[in-house]
Amino acid sequence: MPKTKKKERIDWHSAFYDAIRQELAEYSDILHFEREHQLNYEPFRIDVLIIKKHAEVTINKNIAKIFRGCNIFEYKNPKETMGIKEFYKLYGYACLYFSIHDISLLDITLTMVGTRNPRKLINHLRKQRGYRINETGSGVYEVEGDIFPIQIIESKKLPKDENIWLESLRDDLKIEGITKILEIRENTYPTASIQAYLYALVTANFGTIEEMKNMDKKSFLEMISGLELVDEIKEEGREEGIELSVKIIYELIKQTPVVDIAEMYKTSVQKVDQLRTAMMQESA
Repeated sequence: MPKTKKKERIDWHSAFYDAIRQELAEYSDILHFEREHQLNYEPFRIDVLIIKKHAEVTINKNIAKIFRGCNIFEYKNPKETMGIKEFYKLYGYACLYFSIHDISLLDITLTMVGTRNPRKLINHLRKQRGYRINETGSGVYEVEGDIFPIQIIESKKLPKDENIWLESLRDDLKIEGITKILEIRENTYPTASIQAYLYALVTANFGTIEEMKNMDKKSFLEMISGLELVDEIKEEGREEGIELSVKIIYELIKQTPVVDIAEMYKTSVQKVDQLRTAMMQESA
């Protein structure tokens, strides 16, 4: 009887942190990013807190036009909904953040980001809270009627030409989407630390990665290179190396023990463990 494999866990929040930093990279000199900002007591943590260091500077990015001094983000992965309870958790975090910091209420903004359509949440906010909600740009819903500036972002609707990092943070990417990410990273942000982001894309879109092996060898090799994997496994020109890469990545995603993988594919434990370490490394 085959061994039961544990379902893989994708670290979407680390990937989102990578993505939002890339989206706002041109403003990195005036923004300070904090991942999982700790509030007063466990387990209250803000997914991402972005501090705008210079109030007088205008940010023209579509997802950041509402920014003030302290910008609180709640992220929901592709399997989660931007629900009503999740909204009030975000709202509660904003109130708690205000209560423990010497800042003005008017200096806080709230942003909820997710892949799924927030129709139910928007209806609730309109009918129960009396908020006015307008889609100010594709995928960006501005919420008016509260002391806090609020926006809801449906990431899959964001324009690819302006928000490639957030729009691509999903589990249904096609080959073209993955190759575009690789191309942009190579040409624009070659030194960017987006290990968690790439790992999430590989893990969540493994079917597409397999297609890349079968249909587009160059793109597959670029993906392996982008993940900074083991040289012996990613060596270009070796058909067996490409095939082995796919199989080992697949088994690692399923959390098959390293020793079992090495035995399964007649390779060394050290090589498989190096590959596992490279894949699991998070962004600095």
